[in-house]
Amino acid sequence: MAKLITSTPLICILLVIIASAVPGYTTTTTTATDGKDHSFYVREICKEEANRKDLSSCENYIIGQSRRISEDMSAKRGIKNRHHVPRRCCNQASKLWAICRCESIMYLLEKQGHIGSQDFDEGKRRIKNIIDVCFSSVCPY
Repeated sequence: MAKLITSTPLICILLVIIASAVPGYTTTTTTATDGKDHSFYVREICKEEANRKDLSSCENYIIGQSRRISEDMSAKRGIKNRHHVPRRCCNQASKLWAICRCESIMYLLEKQGHIGSQDFDEGKRRIKNIIDVCFSSVCPY
């Protein structure tokens, strides 16, 4: 009985080696696609979600209206306030569909139309702050 127990793993290993050595033994996986880019549709749905929900606190934070005075005061005092995202923004963003949270927040900057400007770069930094603070950096970008 003891010989059978110790030889069973050896037999399994031999079977795997033989199966992989046999010519013509392959596994093929096929997936069917309808040719449509589903990420485009998800992005559009998330834009609509961002337009439907009240994300005013996040929008104000992204464009720099919110907290600018306190950030200026903190800078004068030597305090780095980089990740100070308004709690209200996180509360508003948490009401978005989970699948749309990152995309909807990114869209808020796109709506402002400052692409390529210094304001746009600052907005991207603030979006990253929102994602880090509110979503614990779970966004794929």
